[in-house]
Amino acid sequence: MVSKGRSDEIMITLKDVAREAGVAVSTVSNVLNGLNIVAPDTQNRVLEAVGKLGYVPNINGRNLKAKATKKIGLFVSSMRGDFYGILADSIYHACQHGGYEFHIVLTLPNNAGSIDRSIFGKQFDGALVLNNELPESIVDLFDKTRLPVVFLDRRIKSGRISSVVFDSYNGGEMATRYLVGLGAKKIGYIHGYNAAFDDIERFRAYCHVLEEFSLTRCLEYELDGYFEEDAAYMAVKNFLRKGFPLPDAFFAANDYMAIGCIRSLTDNNIRVPEDISVIGYDNIELSKYFTPSISTINSPAHDLGKKAAEVLINMITNEADGDIYTIRNSLIVRSSCMSMSK
Repeated sequence: MVSKGRSDEIMITLKDVAREAGVAVSTVSNVLNGLNIVAPDTQNRVLEAVGKLGYVPNINGRNLKAKATKKIGLFVSSMRGDFYGILADSIYHACQHGGYEFHIVLTLPNNAGSIDRSIFGKQFDGALVLNNELPESIVDLFDKTRLPVVFLDRRIKSGRISSVVFDSYNGGEMATRYLVGLGAKKIGYIHGYNAAFDDIERFRAYCHVLEEFSLTRCLEYELDGYFEEDAAYMAVKNFLRKGFPLPDAFFAANDYMAIGCIRSLTDNNIRVPEDISVIGYDNIELSKYFTPSISTINSPAHDLGKKAAEVLINMITNEADGDIYTIRNSLIVRSSCMSMSK
């Protein structure tokens, strides 16, 4: 039997969460207070029960006694590649300017436990989150507790939750329209992660432009590269082994996959851009030095990190409400694409 508040609204307690998860009340408390003494599978079971029951930790009363930590955490599932280094550096400088310590917390993509424990345990005053697979139940929990959180991978505006994101749809449109403008009729797409906000938006724009110009979408030309150079290399290699005719161009959802794609094509004696054009995304440093230099969409990681940190600090210090902020992209034309008329 759950307890009731003065308004007769049902209030979920720690005891209810413990019963649902099949653990002791002390275990629930340890998980939500960030104590790293509970087995990972038990932690996940507790967090699932929290999300299912809609339990909201009473952190407001706790925070009256707790001093501000003056710490901000960036929660990411990877730090591989130039993008993350530039992002972290820009956040660091913005935090330093605002008087906050900056910490990076690496999490498994589908494990929200460390995010929950760090924030509910009051280890940070606010969080920047770049984790495409964070369950909606945890996002809802952040919303209910009015924790200052800024997402960098999904568009959310709710309570004390903000998002700072690239306009990936616009970038996807620019890339696909550029290829169409060069005369490409058959355009392939190399996916990152299908669950990633950026990939979803870029692919959605790609499909829209094909439809707009009455171009056929060919499933054989849609490959999975998982945002990695080697994975894209193998995806293109397997595509070529199957003997499908080449598309006029490939649009890779990031530059690492564009590099993998070009390497695979070159190793099979297919010239870029003479035989096929390839465009990437993100404008990493290597893209302008690779041979051929890669046409790409510039997504300024520095601007993303700086803006996200500034938004979060404003939410913490001024108790600002959540909002959505968009960072614009631009087309960078280099040597990996050429007109079909040449």
